[in-house]
Amino acid sequence: MLLTSSNDKTIKIWNPFEGKLLETIQSHTDIVSCALFYQNDEKIISGGIDKKLISTVLLSNKSTEIDQFSCIRQILLSESLKSIIIIPASLNDIVIYDYTINSIIGTIEEPDLIISSEISRTDKGRFLITNVSNVNANINLYNLQTKQLVNKYYGHRQGEYIIMCSFAGK
Repeated sequence: MLLTSSNDKTIKIWNPFEGKLLETIQSHTDIVSCALFYQNDEKIISGGIDKKLISTVLLSNKSTEIDQFSCIRQILLSESLKSIIIIPASLNDIVIYDYTINSIIGTIEEPDLIISSEISRTDKGRFLITNVSNVNANINLYNLQTKQLVNKYYGHRQGEYIIMCSFAGK
C-alpha cells in the first residue's frame, strides 16, 4: 500500500501497482503534512497544520486524536523505541512519543531550525539525523535512546534548494 497526505485535509491509501485509490480518510481540519503506517501496518498516524496527532485504525477506519503539538512537519517511526519521532514545523524540539502508551517520553532540544530529518533503518530507528539551519548549515546525528548528540557534520551550504540527509548501509 502507498500512503499520501495532502493540503485537501485528507489521507489516501493506494494500491501502488495498479494506481487505484483504496481509501480516503478525512480526520484532520487543515492540511495533513505527514502520515505513516505503524504497528504492523494496522494503523496510520498523521499530523498536520491543525496541530493534531491522529491515529487511525485501518480495519475499522476509526480515527482518534491522541495529542496536540505545534504544527507538525514530519513524523518518523522508531520501531526500536516503539515511538513516533515528531518534528514540529515551528519549534526546534524533537519530540519522542511512545505510541504504546500515548505519551511523550522525551524531547531533544535542537538549537537550530530543522530543515529535514531521517531515521536510521538498519537498527530500527535508534538514530536520527537532522539537517539544520539555513545560515550555519550542518547535519546533526542523535542517539534517540540516550537523547544525546553523537556528532555534527559540516561542509554543506543551504541555498535555494533543501539539502536532504539520509542513512544507508549497516
